[in-house]
Amino acid sequence: MTKTTAFTLSVTLALTVATPTISPNGGNFAGFVSLAIQSATSGAPIYYTTDGSTPTQSSTLYTGAMTLTNSATVNAKAFKSGYSPSAVASASFTNTLTGTTGTGKTYYVAKTGSDSNSCSQAQSQSTPKLTISGAFGCLQPGDTLYVRAGTYTEEFYYPAIAGTSWSNPLTLSAFPGDTVTIRPTGGSCGAPCRIFTFGPPHQYIAINAFILDCANCLYDVIKFDNGAHHIRFSNNEIKNGHENGILGGTNNEFINNDIHDNGNTDFDHGMYITGPGNLIQGNKVHHNKGWGVHIYSSGHTDVSNNVVRGNYVYSNGTSGTRGPGILLGSGSNNIAYNNIVQGNIDGIQIGFSAANATVYNNTIYSNRGNCIVVGTPSTSTILKNNICYLNNSGITDVGVGTIQSNNLMTDPTFVNPAASDFHLQSGSLAINTGINLFSVGVTTDFDGLARPQAGNYDIGVYEYH
Repeated sequence: MTKTTAFTLSVTLALTVATPTISPNGGNFAGFVSLAIQSATSGAPIYYTTDGSTPTQSSTLYTGAMTLTNSATVNAKAFKSGYSPSAVASASFTNTLTGTTGTGKTYYVAKTGSDSNSCSQAQSQSTPKLTISGAFGCLQPGDTLYVRAGTYTEEFYYPAIAGTSWSNPLTLSAFPGDTVTIRPTGGSCGAPCRIFTFGPPHQYIAINAFILDCANCLYDVIKFDNGAHHIRFSNNEIKNGHENGILGGTNNEFINNDIHDNGNTDFDHGMYITGPGNLIQGNKVHHNKGWGVHIYSSGHTDVSNNVVRGNYVYSNGTSGTRGPGILLGSGSNNIAYNNIVQGNIDGIQIGFSAANATVYNNTIYSNRGNCIVVGTPSTSTILKNNICYLNNSGITDVGVGTIQSNNLMTDPTFVNPAASDFHLQSGSLAINTGINLFSVGVTTDFDGLARPQAGNYDIGVYEYH
C-alpha cells in the first residue's frame, strides 16, 4: 500500500511597473527641446522632476509632451496600484544657447533691492537692483538678468539691450521657481502703450517665465517694429492686451507660452505675425477676441516660411463674429502641423493670396464653422493627415491647385474629447491610415513620439501606442 501526501504551494508574483522611457534620451539642444515620457505598463501614471531628484507621487504628473528651454536633469518614475513602482529613468539635457552655461555675468533684480546698487553689487542676490530697467545698463551680450518674485510696473520701449548671436544672447528671466508679474501702470503713451516694444538694434534676446499682464495698456502686450529679429519668448503668460497679444515679428521664436484674453474686437488676435521666419511652438493660445494665430500682412512685408507646430489653439473668436484658430495668409511656404485646434469659429484658414501653404497632422475638433477653409486666390495648398470632426462643416476649398490627401472626416474614436484628450483608442480609423510625411519634417507627434509608432503614419496629432 502506497501512502501519498498532498501539498499546497502558493506562489506570489511581484509585478513591477515598466521603467519609463524618455525621448530623446538627453543630450545637447539649441534653445529648446521637446521631450516625451512613456511607460509600457498601461494605466501607470508617470511623475517626474527636472532637478535630478528622485520622483515620488508628490512630484509633477506627466500629462503630455513638454518643452525644455533650460538645462535640466529629467528623472521619471511610474506607479500603479498593485504593482511595485518602476525604476527611475534619467536623462540630462544641456541648452547650448541660453547663455547660462557661457561666460556671461548674472545680475539680479528684487523688490528688496535698490537701483543705487552698482552693477558689481547687483551680481549678488543680497544687493540686487530694484527695477528691471535699472539693471539694463549693466547688461552685455552673454549676460543673464534674473528677476525675483513680485509685481513690476515698468514698460520697456526700445530698451537698450541686445545679444550678438544665439551663442551669445542676452537673457531676461524670472528666477527659477519665482512668480514674477510685469504689469505697467504708466509709460510712453501717458498710460502704458505696451509691455515690450522692440526695434533696431534688438536681436538675440531671450525672455523667459514672466507673467506679462497688459491690463492697463492701450495697445499690444508685445510689438516688434521693423529691424528687430531673433527674439525668443518662452514659458511666459501673455495676457490682457487691449489689442494683440503679440504684433509683428521676423525670425523670432515663441515657445511654450500661454497667450490668452487679448483684444477688444475681432481685429485683435492672440498672435498677429506680420513677418517671415518665425517659430510658434508648444503654446496655448485661447480666449482671444479675434484669431488665435494670425499670419498675414497687407503687403508691406514678406510673411513667409513661418512654422506653427505643436500648439493647442482653442476658444478664440470670443467677439462672436470672426476668429479662426490659425490663419496662414498672404505669404508662401507657411506650415501648420501637429496642432490641436478646438472650439474656435473656424479651425484653420488659408487665404489672402497664400501660396504653397501646408497643413499636416492637425486635430481640428468642434469648431463653430469650417474645419479648414482654403480661400481664393490661395494657390497650391496641401492638406494631409488631418482629423476634422464635429465641426459645423468640413473642408471648404475655393483655392487653386489644392491637394487633399488622407484627411479623416468621420469619428476618429478619441479617448476623451470632453476632457480634450485627443489620443486615439484602439481600433480608431486614424491608426495607420496616414501618408508618410517624414521627408517634409513631420517626424514626431504632439507628445514628441517618433512617427510612425508601428506600420504607417497615424492621422491627427497623436500616434497610437
